[in-house]
Amino acid sequence: MKKTILTILLIFCFTLQSFAGISVDIDVDDDGDVDIKVESSYEKEPIAIEIYDKDRKYYINQDITDKEGNFKFDFKAKEDEEYKGKINIKGKKEKFSFSTQEEEEVVYVYVKGYEGRILSKTEVEFKKNDTVLDVLKRVLNHKDIQYKIEDEYVKSIDGQSEFDKGAKSGWMFSVNGEFPKISAGSVEVKEGDYIRWLYTMDLGIDIGADSEELEDIEDEIKKAWKAVKDSKTSENKILKSLNNVIGILDDNFSKIKNEDDAEDLIDYIIKITKIIEKAKERIESKVNKKETVEILSELLKFLVKAVDEIDKEQVESEAMYIASRTVAIALEIIGEIQDAKEIDGISNDIIESVVKINNKLSKENTITIDMINECKDEIQIYLPKGILQNIFKKGIDKLEVKTEIASFNIEPDTFNEKMKDKEIILKIRRRKYTIDKPENSIEAMFEAIVGGEEIKVLSSPMKISFHYNGDIGDNKDITIYLLKDDGGIEAVSGEWNIDKQRISFKTSHLCKYFVRLSKNKFTDLNGYSWAKDAVEIMVCKGIVNGRTDTKFDPHENITRAEFAALITRMLGYKSESDDYIPFEDVDEGSWYYKAVAVAYKNGLINGRSERTFDPKGNITRQEMTKIIAKVLQKESVDLAEDKKINFFKDIKDIAPWAQASVELAARKGIVTGNEEGRFAPTEKANRVQAVVMLYRLYLLLWK
Repeated sequence: MKKTILTILLIFCFTLQSFAGISVDIDVDDDGDVDIKVESSYEKEPIAIEIYDKDRKYYINQDITDKEGNFKFDFKAKEDEEYKGKINIKGKKEKFSFSTQEEEEVVYVYVKGYEGRILSKTEVEFKKNDTVLDVLKRVLNHKDIQYKIEDEYVKSIDGQSEFDKGAKSGWMFSVNGEFPKISAGSVEVKEGDYIRWLYTMDLGIDIGADSEELEDIEDEIKKAWKAVKDSKTSENKILKSLNNVIGILDDNFSKIKNEDDAEDLIDYIIKITKIIEKAKERIESKVNKKETVEILSELLKFLVKAVDEIDKEQVESEAMYIASRTVAIALEIIGEIQDAKEIDGISNDIIESVVKINNKLSKENTITIDMINECKDEIQIYLPKGILQNIFKKGIDKLEVKTEIASFNIEPDTFNEKMKDKEIILKIRRRKYTIDKPENSIEAMFEAIVGGEEIKVLSSPMKISFHYNGDIGDNKDITIYLLKDDGGIEAVSGEWNIDKQRISFKTSHLCKYFVRLSKNKFTDLNGYSWAKDAVEIMVCKGIVNGRTDTKFDPHENITRAEFAALITRMLGYKSESDDYIPFEDVDEGSWYYKAVAVAYKNGLINGRSERTFDPKGNITRQEMTKIIAKVLQKESVDLAEDKKINFFKDIKDIAPWAQASVELAARKGIVTGNEEGRFAPTEKANRVQAVVMLYRLYLLLWK
């Protein structure tokens, strides 16, 4: 079995027909030689490849995968063509594409005046013998930015002219951080040049034109990249080349004096991170793995320095992304070390840096970690001992881990305090056997090991999202199911995002899950067009059931026990065996006992008295609204006033204990009243009213 260990890790198991355990790596050189490397979980199985261009299909090869499930193909491609292809292993297929077309040669132009940024870093195509001045005029013309140039001298850009800020003010330019001593019309550009036009108020002193130039780091980065790509380079030499890069960065660290220098630093960090991501595949010894993590920790410290010096909007996306990738790579390596004595200090330093970056650049108290997963039989996410405590003590509300297949949110109460003080391993494993489920459905198995012991139930529900490539349609047709150990299934509340092709749900249970499509057609909803969608969606999601496959029975009143069951099912609350309730009229053997117990435990319901719940009594509209308002408050829904309302004509009939709840639910659009503008607080609620209110609540919770 192939196994990938990713660090900070939750382990999920997915069987996705679109991935099917196959990954494809394609390398195309300048001569059109194409190398295709295939990794899969299919050992010694038939494999075939087909390649298409716009005119025809090529049959390339077929053979057998090796004992590790891998195979290599190579062939000669035509120049200036786009190709598509398909790998087929034992009936499982993976599509890919590549091109032999020449890429456009580009440079990058940035313009900042005394009133702020005029042009953010912009890609500009250039022609042979183009100068810095040529590409400036081209991009300004394209962006409709006014300028004035005389004799190859820039006098004004966007109305900001020389001498506006004194005798020493005007426009200067740099190329890759250096300020040439000749005119912009005399400096020819080359591929990848970064040209900055900056307004100076002091003959360049204020923009670093006279400062000590940063040493050329590019050469060391190129050497490190060459060392990593050379299969003959030892891991010790790879580490040496990485340390050389970090050393020269450190030497230049004190020279970071302005935004240009800081932006250069971020560009270098991005390049170095990509090198380390490639290098980690070659580094095997525990000592060298630890040293690699230390290098990543230093990179994050450099990144903290850069974001302190630069405009927030300009670097937010780049800095946040590279921080999340750097942490992901570090945690992946830490997961391979799994030695608390070796990594505690390093992991804490890493988190410290990420929190600083997050506090400066992000509006949310969320740390996001982007992980790139290979499609293997098992993915494992390793959280070192105490790392969650460290994160949440620093004011972070949520740790969001994103992968190509799945993402999940860990919040302060997902694991209890004892668990957070131990090492945590989360797993996703692909199931090797099949169950009776529709084609294209997803089957995933979730596990968690805390301090060496497997746990089945989290302290609080965790939001999980995973990618799905099947043909789902709209969100009426999709339901997530928990597959029980006894073979039974249980519907789980979830949401389908058609734009992102992701399915999200909350669960406390680390079990087996799968997704399937379902449609409900009730014949007794005529006259309920306002409720039809809500009913069908909530039935599809397993929150409420029809009386039969075609009958919903919308008129029937709903009991207090039934509503307790509906709302706890929607919220995913599960009753524990020791849950206590004081109500003498709720028999422990009744079907609704657990629902009433967990609703009472979570503060959603009260009894008619201290000892009486009245489970079979009909629930009123104001009682139902009171419970919904408690959920809004408990689930931290934004309680700000969304809209002004013309309050109900029968406001005086609403009980004092329910008035605030009714007003809140009305402002959030959950209750709207009848055609006469009345709320009818003491009226018995029927099934269709209850389901529509719960559906509106459901949409708020899943915003």
